[in-house]
Amino acid sequence: LQKPLFQVVSARASIIIEACKRLGVDGVLCRYHVGCRNVSADAIILRNEIIRQLAIPVLLIQWESFDPRIYNEVDLRAQLQAFKEIMTERASAKRLNKDSMTL
Repeated sequence: LQKPLFQVVSARASIIIEACKRLGVDGVLCRYHVGCRNVSADAIILRNEIIRQLAIPVLLIQWESFDPRIYNEVDLRAQLQAFKEIMTERASAKRLNKDSMTL
């Protein structure tokens, strides 16, 4: 869905957002190729649309297939840990809201 040659970004955003709704996801991980400007820009647009329309967190993860110097395990672990904490807090808040509605 991130290939700009196949569909415009607005069409891809609609497909992704509808899939998120259908699946009931609480957050999105989006991995994109850092060396491709089209894909990088589209990933930011997709992230912004998902956040705007669904109000769920989106983590953009950069990757590079050809240059191992781009990959930084420490940074990636920190990003994933922060995203995990956000998701855990949201799940806890969701459970509290659900429990308070049943009382």
